[in-house]
Amino acid sequence: MHGFHGWFDLRGYATCDPVTEAADDAREARNLRLLAGRVAQVDWSSGRARLDHFNGGHFLTVTGLIQRVRAEREELFALLRHVGETLPGSFGLLYEWADEFEDSNRYYVHRMVRGQIEAVDDPLLSPISPRLEDYLSS
Repeated sequence: MHGFHGWFDLRGYATCDPVTEAADDAREARNLRLLAGRVAQVDWSSGRARLDHFNGGHFLTVTGLIQRVRAEREELFALLRHVGETLPGSFGLLYEWADEFEDSNRYYVHRMVRGQIEAVDDPLLSPISPRLEDYLSS
C-alpha cells in the first residue's frame, strides 16, 4: 500500500513589495489558473488533488491510498514541483508511507517552504509501531 496526505498554502510570493504588488498579484492569479487546470487533470485511482479558496487564500490538498507505489507518486511530486516553481511563496507538508519503502515503520515527510521541497524527519507520527499501532507477531 502507498498512502499520502498533504496540504499546501499557495502563495505567489513570499515578500510583499508595494511597488510590485499589483504585478505579483496578477502573476499569482494566472499561475493559480494554470494550477487549477493541472489539478483538474489528476486522475488517480484511489486518491485526489483538490484546490480550495477561503477568505482570499488558496490551498491544495492531496490524499490517497493506492494499492502500491505507481505512477501516481511521480505525478504527485511533479504537481508539487510545479507549485514550487510557479507559486514560490507556497508552503506545506506531505506525509507519505508505503510498505515498499526502505523503512515501512515510519512516515516520510516532505516539507515545502518558499516553494522548495525537502525531506525531513518525522518526530510526530513515527515510528508507526508502537506510536500509532501495535504489531503482534504470532
